[in-house]
Amino acid sequence: MEKITAQETLHRFAERYKEKILSGERKNLIGLDLNDYASVFRRGSEVTILEYYQEEDSLAGTLMIHKQEIMEQVEGATDIILQVIAAKSHVLMMEDMNELAAFVDLLGYGVNFYWGIENEETTAFKVKIEIYIVK
Repeated sequence: MEKITAQETLHRFAERYKEKILSGERKNLIGLDLNDYASVFRRGSEVTILEYYQEEDSLAGTLMIHKQEIMEQVEGATDIILQVIAAKSHVLMMEDMNELAAFVDLLGYGVNFYWGIENEETTAFKVKIEIYIVK
């Protein structure tokens, strides 16, 4: 877990995705782009970043393992971004997305929620989940 300013979070995100976003090649990004992140991060002053790697057979199972930590961090949040990054060798199924939607329902209401999916050339993991909690 890392807590940094919203401005620093946006800067890191822009650097990380500079080639994909600024070149216009966004075929590996679904649901969110730099403008989406910028509008969310500008609404808050602090961003907590949580990163998890798929440990269970399902993405929701991995999130359930860390449910207590996630719920503690979500308290008082105005916005949440859930970014799912899958290795290109791993296929995300509709069942995975349904499980993620069910987990999001546990987070409650009153928080603006955004999500995106990305593929990445990696052998380091099958699926990585990044949660940006904006306060």
